[in-house]
Amino acid sequence: MLKIPRIPPVTSAALILMAVMAMTGSLQAQEQQSFNTHLFTDLGTAVKRNSLYNHALGVDAEGRERYFQAYKGDPWILLSIDPLTGAAEQYTAPRVGNPWGIVFASNHKLYISTGGSGDDEVYCFDPARKVLEFLGRPTDTEQVVWTLVEADDGHLYGGTYPNSKLISLDLATHELCDLGRMSPTQKYVRSLDTEGPYVYCNCGPSRAEVWAYDTRSGEKTEILPERLRSHLRYGIAQQRADGHVYIAVADEVLRVKGLELEPVEVLPPALVQNHQGRADRMILRMRDGTLITADYQSGIELRYFIQPPDQERRPVAFEYEGTKTALWALEAGPDGKIYGTTRSPITLFAVDPASDEITVLGDPIGANGQVYSWVWHQGKLYMAAYSGGRLTVWDPARPWQFGSAPDSNPRYLGSAHIGRPASLILAPDGEHLLAGGVPGYGSFGGVITIIEPQEPQIEVLEGLLGTQSVAAMVAVPDTNLVCIGTTWHGGSASEAPISDPRLLLWDFTTREIICETVPVAGEDSIVQMVMQGGRIYAATEGTGHLIVFDPYQQQVLHTAPLEHGSCCLFGMRYNPADGMLYALSGDSVVRIDPATYAVELLGTYPGLDWGMGLAGEHIYMYSGSSLIKFTIP
Repeated sequence: MLKIPRIPPVTSAALILMAVMAMTGSLQAQEQQSFNTHLFTDLGTAVKRNSLYNHALGVDAEGRERYFQAYKGDPWILLSIDPLTGAAEQYTAPRVGNPWGIVFASNHKLYISTGGSGDDEVYCFDPARKVLEFLGRPTDTEQVVWTLVEADDGHLYGGTYPNSKLISLDLATHELCDLGRMSPTQKYVRSLDTEGPYVYCNCGPSRAEVWAYDTRSGEKTEILPERLRSHLRYGIAQQRADGHVYIAVADEVLRVKGLELEPVEVLPPALVQNHQGRADRMILRMRDGTLITADYQSGIELRYFIQPPDQERRPVAFEYEGTKTALWALEAGPDGKIYGTTRSPITLFAVDPASDEITVLGDPIGANGQVYSWVWHQGKLYMAAYSGGRLTVWDPARPWQFGSAPDSNPRYLGSAHIGRPASLILAPDGEHLLAGGVPGYGSFGGVITIIEPQEPQIEVLEGLLGTQSVAAMVAVPDTNLVCIGTTWHGGSASEAPISDPRLLLWDFTTREIICETVPVAGEDSIVQMVMQGGRIYAATEGTGHLIVFDPYQQQVLHTAPLEHGSCCLFGMRYNPADGMLYALSGDSVVRIDPATYAVELLGTYPGLDWGMGLAGEHIYMYSGSSLIKFTIP
């Protein structure tokens, strides 16, 4: 086979010129607040579905047991429920949030920590006063407070991201305190537990660590043995049913005694309580032994389950008023409709451009997360989602019944073994699918997964891109080639080295890279690609550039700033109605002429996010939870 030489990089002079142009474009984007806003129509909230993030048992002012559920949403929701009847009282928070941490403390108040869709925040619900109170932010640096636990010193403690901090809350005064970093290198204190005067902080994910924080002195000590790290991404010190903390890894069970580790023969049972959604802690136990079980679908199906001692498990129905769900992606389907998905809970919906009517279809993935990529093939929609690269297929011609059986619809096919599968395309042979993206937490160096969708069979190819990962892919017609756009980014909290994104041509048959180039230095990712008229039009994430590449001649034909900011996932589309390309550049919509490469600003709408679904003279986009319809001038 003919080996094509690697394409030389763009000259330094050209890079300097592009850098100056990018800076100019960035300044223009900052100055541009809005433009042609009359072309944008806010169609309102597309979806109202909430995902259960955590739950706990407590008591009301009279000592009767109450069941508390905390739901992600805009804003987030707390429910106080009679556990046996399902009668619910709703308390809507003042802000958007993911309520990760929850604990009913010894002062008979409920505490919730949030993050992920905003800053780190802590709330208190007082069952006696029936008031949900915002207590504030414990730090000025963090995005999430994960688990909350109560220690013996009258304080709650929580772990954070992205600086692996420990925070405390005084249960008597509600004073919040930033106690500083636990791990000097890791980004997460993903979970924590306590025994005696110590709080054990489980850190990761690129190096598993357990830090013991002494609540008396403020000293911290790392206690996880080096020999156990290779088995873990995070530390795993965990309080068990006997009240003691253990580290159980591989064949070892170690009881944690202060700063010492003592080998033991038997690991006690897990606590029956919810704790960060871990599989062994999804059950709550009431005082009489009744078990309560819930999952992320509880808020959608409006049910949870109870099982009194010596009785069968039964569902309990409840009601609440849902809040807005943030949107995630939009794209035109082959039937003329616009299809979209939401963030957790993942929801597939359809928009009829003739009437703007929205039809909510359901959860196409079977887990929390986001659909990072999708492709239509033989009338079916194949989807790949975070986390773990879950692969599913939906046939719009058949009834909706999610599952993993051959007749399920949508049907779960397996895992692509990709943390965030940014690209899913039809392979050059027209039969297989190809998935690519960034790896899981703490890792870098992405893979390409080859999927035989009928069986299904999944093959993972590793090591093709070095430390980089796949950000975008497109098949080159009438060849065995796939054009790949890369990113230096790895999985969340990874320590990936920064490097310029590349355009690669990869031979699907030989599994070899036959050429590569760095079309624009200094960008983060080549995040979108469209094949049209024998050329590949690509856009970058960073300052935002247009790249035009001829895959048949292996030549970069053109690069230029988009002028108004970074492009994004789902952020460039071809419109067959007028033969033009459309892209998101920051908060702006731009039109790209495929013949001249001219970039024209059409409109700016502050808050525009990922996703473009084209329908003739209209483009469907979104801002937060609002569906936006743009009329092409």
